[in-house]
Amino acid sequence: MIDVCEERKKVMVHKLLQNKNYKLILWNLGRILVLGVILYAVFISFRMNMVGRTLWLDEMSLSWSILKRHIWELTSEPLEITQSAPIIYLYIVKAFQILFGKSEFILRLPSFLFYCGLLAVSYLFMKKSGMKLPLTGCAMIASLSVLMKYASELKQYMCEACLAMGILYLYSRYLSKENKKLKDWLLFSGICAAFIWGGIRAALYPGES
Repeated sequence: MIDVCEERKKVMVHKLLQNKNYKLILWNLGRILVLGVILYAVFISFRMNMVGRTLWLDEMSLSWSILKRHIWELTSEPLEITQSAPIIYLYIVKAFQILFGKSEFILRLPSFLFYCGLLAVSYLFMKKSGMKLPLTGCAMIASLSVLMKYASELKQYMCEACLAMGILYLYSRYLSKENKKLKDWLLFSGICAAFIWGGIRAALYPGES
């Protein structure tokens, strides 16, 4: 009797798996779950910036140069207290400070925005690379605790990660073109040169064998 019941269960499961509507429901539920993970990770990262934490030592060291200098003097000489950051990140944080004030939330906000940009570019890169489940890969990146941590700090790491992923995405698009023209090469080379000038060393690595 038990064997008969087990056999019936197996037949029912097999029929469900063969049902296209059932597969579609499972697929959509999976996508909703993965999207929920991404949104939850983004919410937690934003919430961490809303609790009003004071800047810790390394953040204060970088903020010293940003707050002290005029926007035109940001890159006139090396940053104080042996700090370093991509040029684009310094100017964005300085612009936010001028426009919205110098609270901890505002100073950390660019890092959160670069975190969101990293997720978007990662999805595009994985989709362009032929990954079957790019949204799942994006959810794995979004839920990395180290990224969520730096998304709520006044440090340049999210900027570097976002722009490095951007270089990989642009490079994949460049390679996918069958008939590469001079303007394509000049455009990609110009972007890489701008990234290198801005302190994003990831632009040094792409190369075509």
